Amino acid sequence: MLSIEDVKLERGIKEPTAYRAVGGSAVLTHHIDDCRGVASPEDTIKIVTGLAKHLLLKVSPPITPGCSHE
Repeated sequence: MLSIEDVKLERGIKEPTAYRAVGGSAVLTHHIDDCRGVASPEDTIKIVTGLAKHLLLKVSPPITPGCSHE
């Protein structure tokens, strides 16, 4: 289990690059230096704030309907 203050994440067993929030609904996946997540706005802020204390992050705007990747 990864613990960053109030953020606790469990690492996937079959998929070691997937994490889920303990006691929450957030799910994260990472590949090398990219991370994607699905979470409520509140959980997103909590996780990003916790990770930013230990990592240099570049946070992109949320993906919403109508977004596209160029």
